[in-house]
Amino acid sequence: MMFSCVSSSSCCRTAPITECADPPFVPGHNLVGEGFDIVRMKTTGAFVVNVQDYITGGVHGNCTICKNSLLGREEKLPSAVTDWRVKVNCKRSVSAQVFESTSSVLKESTSSTSIGWKVGLGLPMVAGVAIGGTHSKSAKFARSHASQDKFFYTSHKFSCRYYTGVEVKGQTSYCKSKGKKLENQKGFSASFSDRITEVWGGKEASADLLFSPDKQHGYNMWLKTLQSVPGVVSYSLTALHMLVMNDSARRAALQKAIREYVMKNAVSSSCSRSCKVGHRGPDCVCKCSGHQSINSNCCPTHLGIATMNVTVVRATGLWGDYFSKTDGYVKVFYKDKGDETPIIWNNDFPVWTYLFKFGTVNLEEKKPVTFQVWDRDNKWDDDLLGSFKVFPKSGINVPHQLKLKHGTLYVSISAVCGPSLQGAVCERYAPSPGAEEILTYSELFQNRHQTWIGQNYGTGMAKNITRL
Repeated sequence: MMFSCVSSSSCCRTAPITECADPPFVPGHNLVGEGFDIVRMKTTGAFVVNVQDYITGGVHGNCTICKNSLLGREEKLPSAVTDWRVKVNCKRSVSAQVFESTSSVLKESTSSTSIGWKVGLGLPMVAGVAIGGTHSKSAKFARSHASQDKFFYTSHKFSCRYYTGVEVKGQTSYCKSKGKKLENQKGFSASFSDRITEVWGGKEASADLLFSPDKQHGYNMWLKTLQSVPGVVSYSLTALHMLVMNDSARRAALQKAIREYVMKNAVSSSCSRSCKVGHRGPDCVCKCSGHQSINSNCCPTHLGIATMNVTVVRATGLWGDYFSKTDGYVKVFYKDKGDETPIIWNNDFPVWTYLFKFGTVNLEEKKPVTFQVWDRDNKWDDDLLGSFKVFPKSGINVPHQLKLKHGTLYVSISAVCGPSLQGAVCERYAPSPGAEEILTYSELFQNRHQTWIGQNYGTGMAKNITRL
């Protein structure tokens, strides 16, 4: 056993049995003995370590008494606990992280545990497959939203340490990456109301403890109760089968069951499809660069964004001169940009099929495309045969027939809405469900383009998988 006294105010001592009955247990004494589900990142409610016994040495034994300077009293330790101390480190500030994909949330969900839980389980090392924390509250939250649209996620944490290894954490909120919520005057809580909050420790904790301005009194009351009702967020875990001694068969069976449970709930963390726009970055995030109207996350900076091309196809029945056929050409203008087709000489039925690329435009501005049909004479005295205005709308090669006094001009306009936009003038946001396509491990095995490779791990058989 190991006991320490880091200061005169937090000493532990060995006490005779006559002094052991009255003192209460140290705060959170039962937390150490409770089982932990590494897949769901929560305690199981089943106790695998006896934390109720406190006497060592038999009937005439003794116990360990520690002074709790926070509560001003002496408290006893369970005999299974080897170290406990008061360690105050309470900074009243909130730290935040931004996650750009479900994969990054998945990785963060196990950050509160050490990697020691994997020791002795013989888990296969499979690239692009996440194990542990895959069904945690935050991971499930992120995955459920990924099936609806593309989102960013933010994690806000507040920690207050009173005893060694005890802290409190509230998480997670998310913000939609392309919404207009930041454009209003509402506070954070009102703007980003779709979130989950997890609170460990304390009494009567509000579900919205960190984000409700009117809950400040409740927050302070909750903070005070942490000294007597702590919670656990930071864990140093060992696989359950490691506790089984002197029974190799039971130990092996338990190891196999745990390994199968963890692998059954593993999920793919690899990028499963190419980006519709941009290129793949870390954590399966699509990234864009070098565009004024599309930000680095491939989201339009405002509504109405589209890419527009105009094609002057042909004309029929033109009449420009009395004594010769038409020497026709067409000028096309959009806002301050303009160009013209080549001249087709001596032809009343010219075919140009000439493409004008106007690049990125804002259809919500509802500016027209102007067409002018001309007959070349001496350049300075060319004849205007007709002029038209067409207000572009989203669509591919949308045809237009423009009637002249003599003849018809045929054109087509393509206006493709920017990423995640839709509508006649790209005025509406369009969700992108399944942008990351996170699959379960069992679904990966069913993919026809994958193959099984059996590998022997420990006492059982596990399946490794390689993508072809």
